[in-house]
Amino acid sequence: MAKNDNDQKVKQIKNAQDRKDFAIAFYNATNNAIEIVKANRGFEISTPEQVQKDIEFWRNWFLEQHMEYREKVTEKIGATYNVTTAIEKLEVTTSKEELRKAWLSLSQDERQDAEIHAKCQELIEKYETIQ
Repeated sequence: MAKNDNDQKVKQIKNAQDRKDFAIAFYNATNNAIEIVKANRGFEISTPEQVQKDIEFWRNWFLEQHMEYREKVTEKIGATYNVTTAIEKLEVTTSKEELRKAWLSLSQDERQDAEIHAKCQELIEKYETIQ
């Protein structure tokens, strides 16, 4: 029971950190978008709608960059496993029971990895259609 409580607390902390990260990214993206629009427009007269459209364009661009960076770099920091190796362990299975054993042999971090989890789900569906 204590392990489940601890796991729940860890998930809550990670979720809170993610929300904080996204909030900071949103405000940074918005502020940087405003600065770009100000610099590009100078003293040009334009409608509030056009200014808003330009700010939203740049804000969204910055957020996309943040998400790509987060996915490629920061999500992998501290990972002590190789996604390819874990997926290979799953792919060599030939039945649902073998898949279950392979899944249980993975670490908790590996089982929570979105790519590994997706591959497991794909194999489960494959084995269910075979039966």
